[in-house]
Amino acid sequence: AAVAALAITVVAVSGGTVYAAWKYLNPKEAATEVGDQKLADAFGDRGAAIEHECQTENGYKVTMLGVVSGKNISDNLITDDNGTILENRSYIVTAFSKEDGTAFEESEDNKVGQFYVSPYIKGQDPAKVNIYHMDGVCHSFIKNGIYYRILECNDLEIFADQGVYLGVCDKQLDEVNA
Repeated sequence: AAVAALAITVVAVSGGTVYAAWKYLNPKEAATEVGDQKLADAFGDRGAAIEHECQTENGYKVTMLGVVSGKNISDNLITDDNGTILENRSYIVTAFSKEDGTAFEESEDNKVGQFYVSPYIKGQDPAKVNIYHMDGVCHSFIKNGIYYRILECNDLEIFADQGVYLGVCDKQLDEVNA
């Protein structure tokens, strides 16, 4: 299957800094960690956009590690409410670390899991175009003190000419009414 890349900008209130990329798993390794070999292969393809864009806010560093879009590029295809397989999807890998350099512990999974992460489209109402309304799901884990989240949603490539942004909030939102 053809895999195409999409550039996404990480949005935060303050300016970002580049954080040592060697500290993080790469997107292919993150996909392998959640047991998705097809997605790992897609991230290893030349069509994947590998990023290391980082923003720091409220004691956390959020780094977008990569994004890939394509048809049936996951071992774990999901269905819509009617049971139809959602084939054309985008996958975004993010990493969260603490600004002070201390590690996330497994016991903090509930706390860090409250981060709300969503792609947004420039010019679109965020209450109507967000991870919830794009049939989004996520997979997360903590490895070596870093919290990783792999977002999956409807194909973002169709919005590439408008601009796609990744928003992060440090509390869970009401996704239905976000």
